[in-house]
Amino acid sequence: MKAAIFERQGPNETPAGAIRIHDNIPVPVPKDDEVLVKIYAAALNPVDYKILLGYLSILSHFQPKPFIPGFDFSGVVESVGKSCKTLKSGDHVYGMAHFLKCGALAEYVAINESLVSIKPSNLNFEEAASIPLCGLTSYQSLVDHAHLKSGEKVLINGGSGGTGSIAIQIAKHIGAEVAATCSDRNVELVKSLGADLVIDYKNQDFAQVVKDYDVLYDTVGGYDIWEKAINGVLKKMEDMSLLQVTFNHQLIQSVCWAKDSRS
Repeated sequence: MKAAIFERQGPNETPAGAIRIHDNIPVPVPKDDEVLVKIYAAALNPVDYKILLGYLSILSHFQPKPFIPGFDFSGVVESVGKSCKTLKSGDHVYGMAHFLKCGALAEYVAINESLVSIKPSNLNFEEAASIPLCGLTSYQSLVDHAHLKSGEKVLINGGSGGTGSIAIQIAKHIGAEVAATCSDRNVELVKSLGADLVIDYKNQDFAQVVKDYDVLYDTVGGYDIWEKAINGVLKKMEDMSLLQVTFNHQLIQSVCWAKDSRS
């Protein structure tokens, strides 16, 4: 099968110099708890480039060789392992490859059945492939960690990106009041996603616009986010929390929340 291969990883690498397309990679054989998916579409995320640059170099000790990058994919199930109980051959699916294994930038991927779901019928393959990583990231941040609830206020810093655009929709589905930042060219897009307040970050500092919010979700990676959160953006409460995601000391994103209690 054809597949993209990371031949090198490091801070000075570029996709053109480090990625090669190979056409003689063996089609993976699914284990008992895996399904083999013929990939119709795959998506790239910033984390793929950060892996190329070596920000997750510690994972290289666990990555299969050759290493096929890519997390998000959609396609059709070709075969299933004997222990699989949910999916069957011919199912239209989408999913996210394992963080240590990846493998979406190929014609086929063998993946644990638990990491794959039936593709929504109202999404084409390209649309479905764009969702898993960004969708899970936003859901985990807003629901699993910040426990955002109906009627609360959330500021999403970076509302027009992949993660931010899905975060707006999740927050509105929950019933929260949403403010989001973006550049002037994306204001109408962010409004169409449901944001109640849109802030053009090129002309306004969100810390001067929003006050006393419950949750601040930063998808951009600003080191001053906690300072802004405790100095007026979030409600003043004794219980204020910060969760940050970093790669090799580079801040990727964070979520802050202020509430009496979070279960």
